[in-house]
Amino acid sequence: MSRKLALAILLIAVSAFAKDRSVAPTISAASVTGEVSSVSGNVIALAGGLVTIDASSARILFDKDGTVTIAAIKPGMLITATVNDASASGPLTATVIAVLRSADVTLTGTVQSINLAGNTFSMLGRTIRVTADTSFENFLINDTPRQSKPTLANLQTNTVVIVEANAVAGALVASRVTLIAPIPPRPQTTSGTVKSIGSDAWVITVKDRDTTFVVNGATKIIGSPRVGDRVEVLYTVDSANANVAISIVKVVEPPKVVKFTGVVKSIASTQWVITRDDDHKDVVVKFGDNVRLFPAVAVGDHVEILALENSDGTFTLVTIVPKR
Repeated sequence: MSRKLALAILLIAVSAFAKDRSVAPTISAASVTGEVSSVSGNVIALAGGLVTIDASSARILFDKDGTVTIAAIKPGMLITATVNDASASGPLTATVIAVLRSADVTLTGTVQSINLAGNTFSMLGRTIRVTADTSFENFLINDTPRQSKPTLANLQTNTVVIVEANAVAGALVASRVTLIAPIPPRPQTTSGTVKSIGSDAWVITVKDRDTTFVVNGATKIIGSPRVGDRVEVLYTVDSANANVAISIVKVVEPPKVVKFTGVVKSIASTQWVITRDDDHKDVVVKFGDNVRLFPAVAVGDHVEILALENSDGTFTLVTIVPKR
């Protein structure tokens, strides 16, 4: 709560306080703001006891919880109070007291992870515990199932929040979580080999690790990739830490042109088998109708081959020339 807001509440409360008692509202110009040093009965000490406030007749406002008793005021809280003018050295008589700050610590940052089962979330490298008393402000409420108020389930990763928390039994327990704004997920890229294709998810092997990517109506599939094809993936990570594919593009490898010499081992209608000179390995050289062959070449001839290397270890012939 800001000081301006607190002072506005004080003015409204004073008017209401007077109206409840059927008297003309009188707003005191005197006020005191400070951190509570101690509370003894109905007397609140500020500045180490140099200023004291008598709260026995005061209306005490505690944030959005409304009117509470003096038992809600603890040392360390920041309060502001309207008081009656007094020249005596004793406690100042307060009419309205508003608590400006009640949390041990206030954290502002991005939500890193959420553990619904454990009722915790993390930010700034710290684990924040949530209880039934934690309030969530500025959150949209899901319609299904209908909720009376936001809960931890409405919190998402990659959102900026302000968290007011207290130290309880060695843990940070949130009293209030306020959403500032969501941070759009940052697109990432990766590449790998398609392992499986489903209607709502693809499994792609990335650096020897199978990774699942969610696909939906907005995912663009380019190049008609199939299982075994190499692809480039543009994706984001959603609030459930799922990889959501923006696009999956088949990678078209440029043809690898090779040149080697060898001996013709066999000749068929659409392919030859050549024993290469460098490693004495038999390789299959395929060709189509548009390839011109030298009719004089026969089994046992020494030839020079220019071809495209295929992924299955075969070659597609470009030219074959007898080598004398």
